[in-house]
Amino acid sequence: MNRNERRRRKKMRPKTAGQSPDAASSMTRALEFHQNGRLDEAAGHYKDVLKAEPQNIIAHSNLGAAYNDLGQLDEAMAWHDKALAIDPKNVEAHNNKGNTLKALGRIEDSITCFQKAIILKPDLAQVHYNLGTVFQDLGQLPEAADCFQKAIVLHPDYADAHNNLGNVHKDLGRFDDAITSYRKSLALRPNHAATHNNLGDGLREQGLWDEALACFRKALELEPDLAEAHSNLGHVLQEFGQLDEAVESVRKAISLKPDYAEAHNTLGNILNSLGQLEEAIACYEKAIDLKPDFPLARNNHLHGMLYLPKITNQELFRAHRRIAGEFVFEGRLPVQQPDLTRPPGSRLRIGYVSSDFHGHPVGRNVLPLISNHDHDQFEIFCYSEATKHDDITDQFMHHADHWRVIKTQSNAEVAEQIRKDGINIMVYLGGYFDSNRPSIARHRPAPVQVSMHAGGTTALDEMDFWLSDAVLHPDTTTELFTEELVQLPNFYAYPIPEDTPQMSALPVDENGFVTFVSFNKPCKMTDDVLDLWSEILTALPDARLHLKFKNYLATKSLSQRIMARFEHNAITPDRIALLAGVDTVQDHLALYTQADIALDTFPFSGATTTFQALRMGVPVISLAGERFITRMGASLSLHTGIDGVTAQSTDEYVEQAVALANDRPRLRELRASLRERLGTSPLCDGPGYARNLENAFKIMWAKKSEK
Repeated sequence: MNRNERRRRKKMRPKTAGQSPDAASSMTRALEFHQNGRLDEAAGHYKDVLKAEPQNIIAHSNLGAAYNDLGQLDEAMAWHDKALAIDPKNVEAHNNKGNTLKALGRIEDSITCFQKAIILKPDLAQVHYNLGTVFQDLGQLPEAADCFQKAIVLHPDYADAHNNLGNVHKDLGRFDDAITSYRKSLALRPNHAATHNNLGDGLREQGLWDEALACFRKALELEPDLAEAHSNLGHVLQEFGQLDEAVESVRKAISLKPDYAEAHNTLGNILNSLGQLEEAIACYEKAIDLKPDFPLARNNHLHGMLYLPKITNQELFRAHRRIAGEFVFEGRLPVQQPDLTRPPGSRLRIGYVSSDFHGHPVGRNVLPLISNHDHDQFEIFCYSEATKHDDITDQFMHHADHWRVIKTQSNAEVAEQIRKDGINIMVYLGGYFDSNRPSIARHRPAPVQVSMHAGGTTALDEMDFWLSDAVLHPDTTTELFTEELVQLPNFYAYPIPEDTPQMSALPVDENGFVTFVSFNKPCKMTDDVLDLWSEILTALPDARLHLKFKNYLATKSLSQRIMARFEHNAITPDRIALLAGVDTVQDHLALYTQADIALDTFPFSGATTTFQALRMGVPVISLAGERFITRMGASLSLHTGIDGVTAQSTDEYVEQAVALANDRPRLRELRASLRERLGTSPLCDGPGYARNLENAFKIMWAKKSEK
């Protein structure tokens, strides 16, 4: 999190001409104590001045400022009012009163005070700055930026104004501008820890991880107890795969600032990466307790629950219903009947909202749809919450008819934009993953509302449909949800990757033993999963297992947890390879040349990992569970046309893995044919997939129109 520097600069004047010697001496001491933070002593000396000179407006105003900094706000207000009673046009008194009103939460009155001061003296940079901080707190970021820019024009060396302007730029998603502002602030004030922290935050958003790391370390060198920098450092260390060090850093932040909700959320993310799932959930709950209006923590809480091995469908539904219902709802828009009329011959207007319009699994899954829409029949609007921008973002922008950036807008503001755009069908991508906001649907901005690529139900009464397929949700599904299911011929779609490594020969033919792999997140590798994999290895005494996810398995506590479980199951360490490294996509895919068979995880199965394995000619053994998130790998394999790799029970999972490992002719046939079979399957037919979705949209619209 960034840290705004909003020091209230008091204009402290020396004695005026004609001031008595005693009053002048008291004023000098008062100013000295005030500037050194000895506020009680400063207040006493200001009162001494007023005993000698009851009409001394500077003493009144500064005494109010001292009480403001002491947190005695009612006392501060009394002295501000006395100063203004003496001189209603005193700029400093209006400015100081504005600061106290802001601290009291009387925001509109605070703005009025600052604006009066500006009318009286338009060239006072400090007042423009203070007004900017109020707009910043209100989330009125363009107005805040304007104030900070005016302050900088009047006072180019105003380091705080450059810093806060950087914060506004960052919140608006203007990361290049934010970094420029932070660097200007640091050029004026090189040893300011909070600004180094803010610069690191901006660099991190740009994916400049090494530079961000250096900034956070510099901030902590200057101010070792800066909680925000410790938390941000933990975030970067997690990205580098240094998970144990990341935990230590964020715990330090929490020890310094126990009510730091963002740090509790960050700690939850790191513990989740380590597979400490219950502890992660507790962190998200703590973050929500501290900051109920914290959508990201609520999203992470719901996301994290999907990994829990023992959770039932009923428990998941209750949790989604409860947490989704607790999302802060900033006032319902005026109730309107959904407008299901359309001008004859008009196109259906389809809106997509997501934080993942970039190189993200959801982004890659949705791109074949967006890039193949029939624009003669459909008008496409994309509402982007994304902070990252890459070549995939450029492709989305190219294929959409309209592109809206919504990152700084509230749910109500986004809903109002959707209504103004006249959207007929609104598609909410990604459910509660990442920074997605299905809660916008609560405002009912479109007559038809659809959930897509959610891990579970949105639990929103206003969400009409949930896109799926017959594998993800068979007719016998026991999953609970509020939406009506719409089953596509196949739910998943992928662009065929470019520059895919060449196929290799079957490793078992050279090695003499079968090599299993799983490149899923370690948080999916629960004891239940490791135990089942151990059964397979026990049944195949010569088999090996390679595990990898980024460089996470270089983390000591994580590798020890995994290896300890295998040793508990009598699997010797020489049969397990924990791989670590930050690879390119091509290098990552090349690791599959070492694999004969991939093993899927449960209850959170693999989608992208399954597709990548199939692309490299590696079949994937999956365990089809009782809900969408447990059946993703099964859906991909079955739509590729592979039989005998989707188990309905743990016993069958082991049996299928062992049987396939012992069937070398079939392994050779799959190695030779899988890439072509996948490429010609419905999973890689972008135009066909788009037609299926468009037909589904027409059916949804017709269903709603008939009601």
